[in-house]
Amino acid sequence: MKILVLFTGGTIGSTVDGATVHTDPAAASRLLSLYRARFGEDVLFEVRRPCNLLSENATPGLWSLLERSVREEELAVYDGVIITHGSDTLPYTCAALAFLLRDVPIPLVLVASNYSLGDSRSNGLANFRSAVELIASRQVRGVFTVFQDEKGANRVYLAARIQEADTARDQFTSYGGVDFGEIRGGKFVWNEHPDNPSPSEINQIPARLLPANWVFQEPVPALRPYPGLSYQWIRYDPQPRALLHYLYHAATACTQGKAYDLTHFLQECQSKGTDCYLAPFKAEGDALYETSRALLATGAIPLYRISFEAAYAKLTIAYNQGE
Repeated sequence: MKILVLFTGGTIGSTVDGATVHTDPAAASRLLSLYRARFGEDVLFEVRRPCNLLSENATPGLWSLLERSVREEELAVYDGVIITHGSDTLPYTCAALAFLLRDVPIPLVLVASNYSLGDSRSNGLANFRSAVELIASRQVRGVFTVFQDEKGANRVYLAARIQEADTARDQFTSYGGVDFGEIRGGKFVWNEHPDNPSPSEINQIPARLLPANWVFQEPVPALRPYPGLSYQWIRYDPQPRALLHYLYHAATACTQGKAYDLTHFLQECQSKGTDCYLAPFKAEGDALYETSRALLATGAIPLYRISFEAAYAKLTIAYNQGE
């Protein structure tokens, strides 16, 4: 089996110097050495290093770099692709690559680590092993993430559905609460659930999303509501082409008080030429709160059943292409 590995840095590619964690180019070799020492030499790894950074320093420019890095390869000679990545912004890169590389004919798996490889608490090697096992199962193609949870379960996520890890346990979740599957006993086990596509559906290769390479030039600002958010503080110069405003879980936000009323802010942004998007709405046709109706009455565009990370990635890609 032959696997292409793209190292990008992150905790899985870092070492601890005193009390400071920093990226270390040698960590890539350390990961592969640890893998071979424990699991043998059966897998041939072809290594690339498109960048070396902590993922909190990533911008959407990384997404286009990784897309180009994958597309420049002759994928037919590989059984799969593994991309190592930092955990902080992992869900954003996952969502972006789920859209940009949705037509890949082989499995592409992003992996991260909760601690650096030298720490006994690290799940980095376990995650890398799970990625190899997912590829070796030959059951699915497309873009995924694997991450071992605090109970030792090796969870498999659809890349467009993984959400940021919580700050207390460093654990990721799937949008909708349903993981795609698990690596159990060295095998991929699909989670059969109405919210999950089947492996046969996953294996249908869609058309490439964008016809050519895209370049990140147009930032898409994104906001989340909280009690007391004053829109009088927020001014853009220059005015963005698009704006994402995430909502509370019931598809609501404040619509009272001049400083705190989102409807005024949306109307002001749209009057200056900004396309405004609201997410997440659960389903078209649902009964809505009066506050939700007021938000939609501004002309803002609702996005249905999508995580914050996926909505941000999708809009950023959409507003950074030529057409």
